[in-house]
Amino acid sequence: MTDKELIEKLKVGGIVSIRDYLLEQQAQGLKIARTESGDPSFDIPNNVKLAMNKALSENKTHYTAGAGVAELRKAIYQKAINENKLHLNSFSNVIITNGAMNALFAVFHAIVDNKGYKILVPTPTWTETAQNVTEVGGTPVYYQFNPFSDTPIHLDELEKLVDADSDIKAIVINSPHNPTGKILSLKNLNELIAFSQKHDLYLISDEAYEHILFDGLEHISPGFLSDYDKIISVYSFSKSYAMSGIRLGYACTQNEPILKKLAKIVRCTINGVSSVTQWGGVSAVLETPKEYFATSLAEYTVRRNAIYEGALNCKHLIPVKPEGTFYLWCKITDSWRPDIIENRSWNMTMEYLKLGVGSAPGEVFGPGGANHIRFSFSCSTEDVKLAAELLKELK
Repeated sequence: MTDKELIEKLKVGGIVSIRDYLLEQQAQGLKIARTESGDPSFDIPNNVKLAMNKALSENKTHYTAGAGVAELRKAIYQKAINENKLHLNSFSNVIITNGAMNALFAVFHAIVDNKGYKILVPTPTWTETAQNVTEVGGTPVYYQFNPFSDTPIHLDELEKLVDADSDIKAIVINSPHNPTGKILSLKNLNELIAFSQKHDLYLISDEAYEHILFDGLEHISPGFLSDYDKIISVYSFSKSYAMSGIRLGYACTQNEPILKKLAKIVRCTINGVSSVTQWGGVSAVLETPKEYFATSLAEYTVRRNAIYEGALNCKHLIPVKPEGTFYLWCKITDSWRPDIIENRSWNMTMEYLKLGVGSAPGEVFGPGGANHIRFSFSCSTEDVKLAAELLKELK
């Protein structure tokens, strides 16, 4: 497949299109509840701002090591082994990237390696996950993620998919899960690790929402449960520290061949992450007070409860109570517009836009998203409460 053919297979994200429309509406002075996309409303920690300003004043603005500033990699290594309890050997097991999306791109590129391999991807899933597999010349093979079940990922389906296709070389999991807010249980995680080992697959664990969990639930990294050297853990500063526009993420693995490939891919694509951003990252990891996370989580909890109750009061929605992330996932009931057979979630999204509520149609999250809709509660509490009141107004 040529580069031109690859690019033509990529799509402009549906959520981006909706966001652009809502921005136009806001520019016209209309009141809109911005519950369509996942950009934290909080400010980044003050210590991060100070660290970035300090880096500028000290002229730390030149090229850095391709895999990242050593101080940041060392700080993340300590965080990874102490907080996530990953089985890592040294800070050389950490690669700094331009956000988690860049980390996933590099990981997929390293695994597919121009051989056209396939990667198991959950559906529904964050839109760019499958897109990035396609972009590096691979093929996403979807497996069902069912947030209405205590075991969202069923091994029987995975076994059938792998038995039928020897080109499958990896599986992506995401917990807490975007778009459903579901968390994988300890039992399910252990099953997935055993499955990956049995079939010699890379297990790519997207843990972008590791710090946003509700009701006392705790995050569990697969890399803590096993020292299997084909586990690759991916993290983001966007959600935990509200640094979405600054673009900083990282990948951790003890797999030396993959580490070497990741370092090459990052160097040859972005030539390293912004130096000033990385020094901000050092402060984020080492100096952000625990109160920052507690305060944001308390506010997210208020928002989660408000929009979940709002969805419960809408006869056309069956919501999944979020266990993590800042997303509410709802099934569209058969009672809503039975005359609409196809693209039901897009149609509901357009109806909510008329009411002044942003949302993301389930179809953009892959085939498993059909007849579902997602609302984000990462925006202001005022917007979330407005959306919660308007949800039940849908006719």
